[in-house]
Amino acid sequence: VAYEMARQLLEAGQQVTTLALLDSWVPALVGDSAGPIDMPFLFARDLLAGSEHLAQLGDELADTSGEARLASMVAWARRAGLADDLDAAHMEELFRIFRRNILASLRYRPRSIAVPTLLFRTCEQAFDDFPDPARMPALGWDAVIPRTLIEIEEVPGDHYSILQSPVVDRIAAALTRRLHPARRRAVS
Repeated sequence: VAYEMARQLLEAGQQVTTLALLDSWVPALVGDSAGPIDMPFLFARDLLAGSEHLAQLGDELADTSGEARLASMVAWARRAGLADDLDAAHMEELFRIFRRNILASLRYRPRSIAVPTLLFRTCEQAFDDFPDPARMPALGWDAVIPRTLIEIEEVPGDHYSILQSPVVDRIAAALTRRLHPARRRAVS
């Protein structure tokens, strides 16, 4: 979303001084090579990332397929005491939004832009099956942004912990330094 916003601003004649990307890769490089997608499993994995319960849920869902996985996930979360107040209708709505977002990102084909970019890349991968761009140094962004304009800042953690303390504090400090260089000089 941030990339497309920057592109549209540039197209409208506006100045974009910094594009900040948080451990994201170019979806166009994933494209159709992703094969069939098990949306309910990806949804559950996103909700439970970093949780010790993820492996247990994987075992629970092994015997279900397709949309039945969502109902199984809700039932399992209730039994595990993770979501006593979980409303199935609300979970289904969240799943529909998640599914639309994944499908939209797979259809998105970014057009190249030249904008200074600060890419925060995590040091760890959350899962082994992340798409190929997640293994590239610039996460594939150098296919649509000149590599000389991309500054990569490695941060600890993984894709799911990037917005948790203390990593998010490090990101905020880096953005402040980038966006307000006068403050950095005044503090030094």
